[in-house]
Amino acid sequence: MKSVLAFGDSLTWGFDPATGRRHAFDDRWPNVVARALGPRATLITDGLRGRHTAYDLPTSVADCNGAKSLPTVLSTHAPLDLCVVLLGTNDVVLGRTSTQARRGLARLIEVIRHHPMRLPDPCVPDILIVAPPPPVETKTNPEVTASIALHGAALAEAFAAEAHAQGAGFFDAGAVARVSSDDGFHLDAKMTRTLGEALVDPIRTMLW
Repeated sequence: MKSVLAFGDSLTWGFDPATGRRHAFDDRWPNVVARALGPRATLITDGLRGRHTAYDLPTSVADCNGAKSLPTVLSTHAPLDLCVVLLGTNDVVLGRTSTQARRGLARLIEVIRHHPMRLPDPCVPDILIVAPPPPVETKTNPEVTASIALHGAALAEAFAAEAHAQGAGFFDAGAVARVSSDDGFHLDAKMTRTLGEALVDPIRTMLW
């Protein structure tokens, strides 16, 4: 049986922008993928609201630095066949550029490739980088500024370049899913299901 880790932020956790609560279990994109993969694979979801690629958020109640928490997650769930990484939105929402987010992504890839899994056999998971759908300005959420929207729109190109340079898989979530006008950066139930459906084939291809 194959083992897949979905490592991300609130888009992976399943934040519902309309209610502020969590999407129903069946609507969250990792669970859509899990159903489609069936019994030949286990999908582990590790989505933390507010998580960044490799940057600290000191005011958070949890450690939102993905590069710091990822080693523990990798050790907890080893062995893994594939790591699906969907991060970057929080980097730009809190003022970082797409270039800085790309540097954080590069650090995450480094962690996955070089983490000692403490297993008898070598265990280096494949990596699928998923660029988040870009944030958009909306009348309901003034926090999403033109600068945030600009750098968010540049994430796909930056992340695709890093994935290519590192020999990792890549998927642009913005090609299939649009963020909700309720807050400008999260997905409604339909869009998170759509994202899950679109990721099934890329994940299958990397697993088998």
